[in-house]
Amino acid sequence: MADKTKPFAALTLGSRSALKLLAAEIQAARKARGWTEADLAERAGCSRRWRRLNLT
Repeated sequence: MADKTKPFAALTLGSRSALKLLAAEIQAARKARGWTEADLAERAGCSRRWRRLNLT
């Protein structure tokens, strides 16, 4: 079973790199729109905490 404190531990290096790139793209788009993390979470229909735990 995967360690829940390290959600990406089982991913390959390539997968982790792709997720980091995706997270950076989302952050750049969010900032370009002047949105806070809370704004993005509301628009995406999830909590800011969930987004933080699952995308970073």
